[in-house]
Formats: sequence, C-alpha cells, structure tokens
Amino acid sequence: EIVGPSKRIYTGILSNFTWLLGIFIISLLGYLIRTWRYLHLGAAIFTTVLLTFVCLVPESPRWLLTRGKTDRAKLIIEKMAACNKVKLLDDIVDVTTVPPDTVTKIRFWKMFTSPVLLARTLVMYFTWFTVSLLYYGIMLNLDTLVGNVYLNLFLTGIFEGLSYILVLFIGDKVGRRILAFGSLFTSGLCLTSVIFILMYASSDQQWLMTLFTMVGLFGTNVAFSLWWLWTGEFFPTELRNFGVGTSSCIGRTAAVIAPYFGLIVSMATPHTLSQKFTTDL
Repeated sequence: EIVGPSKRIYTGILSNFTWLLGIFIISLLGYLIRTWRYLHLGAAIFTTVLLTFVCLVPESPRWLLTRGKTDRAKLIIEKMAACNKVKLLDDIVDVTTVPPDTVTKIRFWKMFTSPVLLARTLVMYFTWFTVSLLYYGIMLNLDTLVGNVYLNLFLTGIFEGLSYILVLFIGDKVGRRILAFGSLFTSGLCLTSVIFILMYASSDQQWLMTLFTMVGLFGTNVAFSLWWLWTGEFFPTELRNFGVGTSSCIGRTAAVIAPYFGLIVSMATPHTLSQKFTTDL
C-alpha cells in the first residue's frame, strides 16, 4: 500500500529475497549446530531485528486517508517525497482525501455477504490452502529425498530465488492469473512424476526424485509469491488487512497438516509390500 501500483510487484517480490536469505542461513546453522535447542535459539536471535520495524516502516497513507486521518497521511507523504526528491502539489492530500462526512467503515463480514467479495474470498482461501500444502509438504519432508538434507535445503533456496526472479521480470507482462496457474500446473506435473519415479526408477536413478521435487517447489513458490501480492490487490483497502490475514491463516492451517501426509501414506502402505518374506527364523 505504501508504493504505487506500477512498483508494487517489485517491492512485493524483492522482500521475498529476505526469506531466501533465511533459508540459506538456516541451512548453514543446521549443518553447524546439530542440537535442535541451540538451533532454535540461534534462529530466534534474528527475530529481534523485527523490533526496529516499528520505527522504520511508516503507516499506509492509503489506509490513513480512508480513515480520515489526513494530517498523519500528509506527513508521511511529505517524508516520502523528500526521500525521493519530488516536489508535491500543495493540495495533494486534499485531492486524494475522502471528505470525513462521507467516510464509511466496511465491516469484515462484508466479505461474506457481498457475492463478489464472497467469491473472491473463497477462491483465495482455497488457493492459499493448496499452495501452502504443497510448499510446506515439500519443505518439511526434505529428509525423505536422496542426498544430504542440508544441501537439499540449500538447493530449495536456489530454486526459490529463481522463482522470484521469474516473477519479478514477467509478473506484470503476462499477468497474475496465467503465471500463477501455469506454475501450479507445472508443480503438479512434476510432483506427480515423483510418484512414478518412486515406483519404477532404479536406486541409481533416485536423484530424479530430488530434481523433480525441486522443480515442483519452483512452480509452487512462483504461485506462493504471487498470491501474497494478488490477495492484497483483490480486496479493497478497508478489507485488505483482514482478507490477507485470514487467507494467510488458512494457508498456515495447511502448513500444520502438511507434515502428516507422509505418515498417512506410510500407514496405507504395509512394510511388507513388494518385499520377500524370510524363510527361516
């Protein structure tokens, strides 16, 4: 909300590179620190940096204007203009401000009573659940892949970085919908191929499982990075915080469920499947 629509995809996607940096750091920490308690403590230290955001990140001028808080909005806009060395019109806030007597508060239940917003909300909830299930299902089961788990985690960071670069350069050119659903189709195709690799590939071909999983993660992450941006664009300013927040909450529900899918599959498949029985005791 702080930047204009033409630069929104750049700020939205570039911020994802900090997530990428976190993957690289945690893979290194995991390799060096094998005790999980110390590993958690080391990762938690980085969260203290978030406290500085209170002083560094301004409130959204758009949100302030919709709430009739023109003085605060004008102050933030003037600071932004000073940083960018741009001269503002004297009546810039007056032009963009909604008169206080016409400001109406839109309650969150409007998302579920308006047919248009309800359709958008349900689509967002379903896609967030699906994309999160794919992403965390892969990330939380990296130990099942062939190779070193720390190297595999590092590889996921590389493929995620490539996905961000792809979105950054063609996200505005091809549109959100084509890129998002095309990437999900690619992800589904690759992850389905993993099933056949497990069933029919020989032991020296198991590296294909890691390769197809990484490409599947690439497609999933393209969609995931787009959905953060797309969800915010779908909802009006008054409902944007609630819409993005609840969509992310639905996605985190899928993240909680994701690790247990491997257990469900193992329960459905007996340990003696395709194995020889012993002939003596």
